[in-house]
Amino acid sequence: MKRSNIAVLVSIVVLFAMACGSMNRVTPKQWDDAAIEADVRGKIAESVPSKALGISVKVDHRVVTLSGKAKTADDRRKIAEAAQSVNGVKTVINNITVEP
Repeated sequence: MKRSNIAVLVSIVVLFAMACGSMNRVTPKQWDDAAIEADVRGKIAESVPSKALGISVKVDHRVVTLSGKAKTADDRRKIAEAAQSVNGVKTVINNITVEP
């Protein structure tokens, strides 16, 4: 009987951990500019970690405007793709320039 209690407890802990991991994702019920901005910043940090702090992200009615500088055209593209991949984003305006 103790083994079944442990199995139930482990299952509960795993389900709780999975739920906590998904709390930061924007869903249709909570689409708001602040939540989308936070998620976009997270996606940028994942795709181009070196530029995460140097990129300005503004969100207005689910339209994301990016500005700042990227080292390469590929980084510029990756940043825009990361922003576009966020649930709830309608459009991405990419004003990022490539450093000479």
